[in-house]
Amino acid sequence: MELTAVDQLSPTLLDLPVEMLETIFSQLSPSSIFAAQQCCRLFCDIAESDQVWKSKCVSDFNLSSHLTARQSRWKEMYRSLKHPLMFVMGSTEDNRLGIPTNRPPGAHYLACTPMIQPLSLIEKIAQVAVGGFGMLALSHSGKIFCWGRSYGCELSVTDSDF
Repeated sequence: MELTAVDQLSPTLLDLPVEMLETIFSQLSPSSIFAAQQCCRLFCDIAESDQVWKSKCVSDFNLSSHLTARQSRWKEMYRSLKHPLMFVMGSTEDNRLGIPTNRPPGAHYLACTPMIQPLSLIEKIAQVAVGGFGMLALSHSGKIFCWGRSYGCELSVTDSDF
């Protein structure tokens, strides 16, 4: 089949500038980005672009790029935010996040050795502030979660709609 003059002049996505394609890709869901990268080498390169994943981190996790010194590997950052791990150490006394005392028999953990604690949060956490014996976490929806102790007293707020 021969191409007509009209067919040869019809623009396609491949004719768009890379910057515009990056903007389009940053509006797609991660699964759509992964599907699009299977189409051609250009889409594969754009799907791997730091600019696309940096935009996804900002839009999906409210992660402002000025809060990090990260200059590259934004896809890895997105993956880490999508499936977060929390490392804890120390004890759980005073309502702190520490190594659980109900660990399996025979399991030996040093209090000074960090271990992974499963995260089962309903809210996505945007920022965490830690000081002394108290911790605060700000969720993407604006809720503030508190735990631990402050000036020798237990923190009285567990979550709030500030």
